[in-house]
Amino acid sequence: MYPAATLNGERSRQANPPLQMRNAFARLLASVVLLVFAVDGRGERLPIRAFDSRDGLAGDRITCLLQDSRGFLWVGTDTGLSRFDGRRFTRWTTADGLPHPVVRSLAEDAGGRLWVGTSYGLAVLADTRDLDARPFQVLPPAGEPLDNLVYAVLPDGDGVLAGFGAALTRVTRRDGSFSREMLVRTPARITALARDRSGRLWVGTEAGLTLLGEGGTLEVIPVAREGRDNHVVALAGDAAGRLWVATRALCSFDPARTSGSPQTLFEQARWWRPASPHPPPFQGEGPVCWG
Repeated sequence: MYPAATLNGERSRQANPPLQMRNAFARLLASVVLLVFAVDGRGERLPIRAFDSRDGLAGDRITCLLQDSRGFLWVGTDTGLSRFDGRRFTRWTTADGLPHPVVRSLAEDAGGRLWVGTSYGLAVLADTRDLDARPFQVLPPAGEPLDNLVYAVLPDGDGVLAGFGAALTRVTRRDGSFSREMLVRTPARITALARDRSGRLWVGTEAGLTLLGEGGTLEVIPVAREGRDNHVVALAGDAAGRLWVATRALCSFDPARTSGSPQTLFEQARWWRPASPHPPPFQGEGPVCWG
């Protein structure tokens, strides 16, 4: 059980299960990244090295990852942000302009700007090539503290879509000032954002998965009957057009076929358990879940 970070940076003695699930998913992605880095061009496996704060990483609990268009790996932690250039880490904290030490989400917009969602606000690094003493510009906070919790950011042209609490908001920055447009309010706090191959926007929340339709309408796609199984911690689309959703299990489905079904994803899915003697069912038209 990990301690949860409070707004003033102190540690709480109470556990934070949603953050633990996000950390577990991030650690899984980190392992995949390290495995990819460990294979050279000839397909030979090289020794794997683990990195931690002793190597310059901002913290040892990873919360999110992003590889930008220049090839740098950005690592969000619960005590700051790091960038890995293949040899060493550079790190930033609240002393460098971050609005909060806990980094929740990362995105790069079409102009190459890095957006950083934290536990208390959204910041942008306008030019990743010019990293001065305080390189981050911070969006002015909203009135309610929970409306400044940014679990999810997604590139959207020259800006980003961000979940401020339960408010889906488009944020841009031009000529030194921010522009903010609230698009829709979801039934629960926004935890993940992704677009499918057709460009439709999917919104993961603490209460399930929703599809944003025309005019800001929301179509709920139930993941499971049990409330705790509907807490979405991550969303991603793949090259085959399938959408991946992580809750207490990991599910993959075709968005065009699943939308509108009266059944939950768990009920529609073919399941693979780790103890199963058969290989996981990667192929097929219906949903597939691992867990």
